[in-house]
Amino acid sequence: MKQTTKAQFQKRMKTIKVPDGFTAEFRTESWGFTPGKNTFLTYVLVKSEDTKITFDQSGSGHTEYKVGDSWRTFDRRGVEDSFYHVALWKGDNAAKDLNAIVAEQVKRIAERREYFKSAIPVPGLPFTVAPDGVEELKKRLQVMRSIHFTPSGFGIGYCVSKLKGGWGVKRATPELEKFLGHTPLWITTMDCD
Repeated sequence: MKQTTKAQFQKRMKTIKVPDGFTAEFRTESWGFTPGKNTFLTYVLVKSEDTKITFDQSGSGHTEYKVGDSWRTFDRRGVEDSFYHVALWKGDNAAKDLNAIVAEQVKRIAERREYFKSAIPVPGLPFTVAPDGVEELKKRLQVMRSIHFTPSGFGIGYCVSKLKGGWGVKRATPELEKFLGHTPLWITTMDCD
């Protein structure tokens, strides 16, 4: 991937039609141990301080949005970014239509916010499930004897099992056992990286 200069990046970002309700600005960011020495540009689209779509000079893009008081992202932390707006490898000639990228990210945000309106928290675990997914979890637990909840990027995952075993196993909360329709249940954590 060829490095984009700041001037090239600015020229390209100016082709984006800023969606209704959004504002846009260029920002200078620093990286490394000496702030201000190593800088790059970002182009940030912001809506109501609860939505940010950021294009950076390296070709990466980051979509962040609030649901309630929590910020969410489509980045898979440590794995991949929300989107890319330049060719990623030699021979990647796919045209990256910036306005199509923005439209896709706005659509994804709307879909996820709609999901969270009805999403059901999994008791005792930092995960949610769609209302129609609860019965599927119960069935999978009965057939497979365990189910896994893992982050989309790096982080902590959870194995919920009908079988007690292994180091660090803990008994599930009564709320989780009731939620999944089986008692006893056991939880182990796993490092997902």
